[in-house]
Amino acid sequence: MPRDRRPPAHNPATLTEVQEAVRQLTRFPPTLDNFNRPNKAGVLAGLFHCKKRGLTLIMTQRSSKLRSHSGEVAFPGGKWDSTDDSIIATAIREANEEIGLDPAHVHYLTTLPPNVSRINSLVYPVVAHLYPHLEGTIDAETFIVQYLEPNPDEVEAIFAVPLIMLVRDGPEHSSFDMQWLGTKWRFHEFMYAWPSQEAVEEGSARDKEGAGTFRVWGLTGGFAIYLAMIALDCRPDFEWMAPGQADSVAMVRLWKESNLNARL
Repeated sequence: MPRDRRPPAHNPATLTEVQEAVRQLTRFPPTLDNFNRPNKAGVLAGLFHCKKRGLTLIMTQRSSKLRSHSGEVAFPGGKWDSTDDSIIATAIREANEEIGLDPAHVHYLTTLPPNVSRINSLVYPVVAHLYPHLEGTIDAETFIVQYLEPNPDEVEAIFAVPLIMLVRDGPEHSSFDMQWLGTKWRFHEFMYAWPSQEAVEEGSARDKEGAGTFRVWGLTGGFAIYLAMIALDCRPDFEWMAPGQADSVAMVRLWKESNLNARL
């Protein structure tokens, strides 16, 4: 578990700082996929070392044409398929299909504990270091333009979020409580502007394509915060859970048992 300390003064930016954050994630015991039902999915939480921002998370805005979670911010990923060797393979395959991510440059780190989506699917966040050989040599805008390609049927935009933003109670952050899985749950959201005006002026971003203010929240936001807590070995500046909020691992265990006892 992350230490009970405040976030660092700045986002991991030097090679040493980024390597330490990656090391923290590799030390995290990976969650095994022992859910023997088809209603599960794998998403790829990919870390990229941006020259200007430091360590970032690659996220997408889903196409408004999709039937589920249309127009929402999400990690690339999707439903498990019986041909997938593992939930890790699911996340990597889906990331390749959605954003053109080359599997050869995906360095697996760990798998975080899953949670349940609104469509009653168990979602596993698979954490990976993307294109580690580039290590801070180019900006995220340039990386997205040169190395990724959004599938227009599934993805409207690709962007990169600095890890430090996810544990700071800055102007981008807010939260609210609501009932989820039979208990009070705290949801966090971050309003994030992308790309930077500087990147557009330099020509390293696709003009205004994919630009906007993105709402990072819900399941994706929760996964992202927990990942940042592990990588930075800290607690957020804000209250992470609602008063009396049940442990998510225990809640997922009960949900899995109810699914295993139900008919297919």
